Amino acid sequence: MTDEEDPGPLAQKLRKLWQATVNPQTGKPYSYEAIAKSICEAHDDPRAISASYIGRLMNSRRDDPGVKRLGLLAEWFGVPLSHLLDAEQWTDEDLELLLAARRSPQIRSIAFRAEKLSDSSRAAVEAILKHMEAADDRLQSRDDAET
Repeated sequence: MTDEEDPGPLAQKLRKLWQATVNPQTGKPYSYEAIAKSICEAHDDPRAISASYIGRLMNSRRDDPGVKRLGLLAEWFGVPLSHLLDAEQWTDEDLELLLAARRSPQIRSIAFRAEKLSDSSRAAVEAILKHMEAADDRLQSRDDAET
């Protein structure tokens, strides 16, 4: 696949997740081999997924992935399988939210709990969070002014 070719929605999502999931030792994304090895070890199945399969998904050369293997990748990247199966493209904000949820159990807990709320309750939670964010910004501005 050349850089000019437009990857399909799945490949685009996987690439974004891959590029944003950096190995702390190298500062670079994990290799496909490292991802496959990690998944296989976590599931005690040396044939759970291969690096070449991951590469085919990332490069849109495999457009009919099995749900089981896609689920393994979703688990490894720390995102719900439904986010990979959804045909919609992700915005940068969508990706940032997914990655924030992956990094923080508290954010993940808030997101999963909010998903179960009614629309009006979610709107109330959003208003509370906006209020708290504004308060934090004011405190940070004050602290910056004092230093």
